Amino acid sequence: QFYWQKPLSLTTNWLRVQTPDAGSSDQVSSNRGLVTIPEVGDQVMVGFEHGDPHRPFVMGSLFHGKNGIGGDMENHLKSISTRSGHQIAFDDDENGDWSVTIKDRGGNTIRLDTKGRNIEISTPETLTVNAKNISLNVLENMNTHIGKNNTLTVGETNVETVQGMKNTTVSRDMNVFVSGSLVENIEGDVYSETKQGKTVVNGDQGIDNKVSGTFCREAQKKIRNNGGENSSLF
Repeated sequence: QFYWQKPLSLTTNWLRVQTPDAGSSDQVSSNRGLVTIPEVGDQVMVGFEHGDPHRPFVMGSLFHGKNGIGGDMENHLKSISTRSGHQIAFDDDENGDWSVTIKDRGGNTIRLDTKGRNIEISTPETLTVNAKNISLNVLENMNTHIGKNNTLTVGETNVETVQGMKNTTVSRDMNVFVSGSLVENIEGDVYSETKQGKTVVNGDQGIDNKVSGTFCREAQKKIRNNGGENSSLF
């Protein structure tokens, strides 16, 4: 409603909003381009097609003293912010926080650290990645810290190759369940030590020990051979 319309309680027709890109395409039937409609209460600049007051359009929105803070002294801050708090911020301060940050009001953040050449993704809750195939290449080190539980489910084959040394540390119990066969091929030595309790090996069908060299059994107390039927050492 313009000033000259108030005495007659008139309003304009629907005003179109000027934007850098607008239209449609074969894949997008509507709202193709940059869609930024001013909010109720915003200050806007109005133009008129061919100078006709009956054909107004919104040229753009204007900041004012109550809702604008500028781009800092060096004008290094550029941003896109929505009504609910979604924000994309561009910081061009090469001597400071040189970065691009995407964040929302819920605390989800994607930060491109231009100065340190890093990317940080953080979320207060769950991060989910869905894809047909995923390739992860790490040129140097990879560290994974899990505060509680870790579950890995593989539908078919799982292959793990370690070129150097592999260490596995378990502070409590460790269980390995194999429904089929378990084959271990070790070219070097095998050492197994139980500091507390017993070492128990059970075989429903039998246990075979085959050694090309010498087979030694040592005990500080007794060695017992018990058989339900016959027992033979030679």
